[in-house]
Amino acid sequence: MEKMTLARALRYKKRVVETIRNLESDVQTNNSVVAGSERETDVRTALKQRDAWVKHLVDLKLAIQEATRPIQRLVLEMAETKSEIAFWNRVDTTNGPQKDRWGGTNTEIKMEAALRKSDKDECLKKLQERIDSLQTRIDDHNASTQVNVASPQLP
Repeated sequence: MEKMTLARALRYKKRVVETIRNLESDVQTNNSVVAGSERETDVRTALKQRDAWVKHLVDLKLAIQEATRPIQRLVLEMAETKSEIAFWNRVDTTNGPQKDRWGGTNTEIKMEAALRKSDKDECLKKLQERIDSLQTRIDDHNASTQVNVASPQLP
C-alpha cells in the first residue's frame, strides 16, 4: 500500500490506463499470426496482466472518488462553467450592415444583435475567472489530500 497525494494519484491513473491500452494492443495485434511465425507477446499472459491492471484501475478510481467527495461540487461547477463558455462562444454577435450570407444574393442587410460582442467578452472573462478560482481550490485539495493506493496484483 502506497500513500500519495490525490494530484499524484490522478496522474498515476493516466499511466495505468495507458498500460491497459498497451496490453490490449499487444493482445489484439499478436493473437492471430501466420502459422509457424513467432509471437512477439505471450497473449495469455498479457491478457491476465490486463485483467489485473483493470481491477487495479477500478480500485484506484474508487479511492480517487472517495478523496474527491469533499470537492465534488467544485468539480461539477467547473464542468458546467466550461459548458457555459462553450455556449457563449457560439453566440453570434454580428451587428450592423453585412453582406447577405444566407440568401446567396449580393445585397446588404442590417443585422441587429441583442447581445453585443462587449457583453459576450465581459461574460466570458467572468466565467474564465470563475474557472481559475475553482481550479485553484481543486488543485489545493488535490495537493493536500492523501490517497492509499495498493499495488496491482500481477500474475
